[in-house]
Amino acid sequence: MPQLELEYFAPQIIWLIISFTVLWVLMAKVALPRIGLILEERQKRISDNLAMAENLKLDADAEIEAYETAISEGKEQARIIISEAIKSSASEAEKQTQELNVSISKMLKEAEDRIESAKSKALENIESSAVEITSDIIGHLTDKEFEETEVKVAVEKAINEKG
Repeated sequence: MPQLELEYFAPQIIWLIISFTVLWVLMAKVALPRIGLILEERQKRISDNLAMAENLKLDADAEIEAYETAISEGKEQARIIISEAIKSSASEAEKQTQELNVSISKMLKEAEDRIESAKSKALENIESSAVEITSDIIGHLTDKEFEETEVKVAVEKAINEKG
């Protein structure tokens, strides 16, 4: 390899020094000042943005304070209006409450009657369906036919035991 031979070693060192010096001069005079300017501009832009953000934060805080003041004033006015409305409509509300209580109790009684009627009809339907289903199941499982009254008695007994 020629770079390891001693006769070429001195010129390689000289060219290394020349190349390094040229590269160093180019970096020091051209590239690094440009990079420095870019970094300074970037830092200036960042500090300007931070200052602008601080100003915007102060403005936003002032707006929030004004908003909260307006909200509290609105709430106080609403409380005053509500208390006046409550005072003026208390007797009317009591009268309507009594009328509604009477109406609701009538509707409740009617609903209870309808529920009780529907419940009894449903129980009758369930009982007859249970008798039919039980007869079919027993017939399929045992190949025996039982009288409907026997099955009905057994189903009623089972229903009464369950509650």
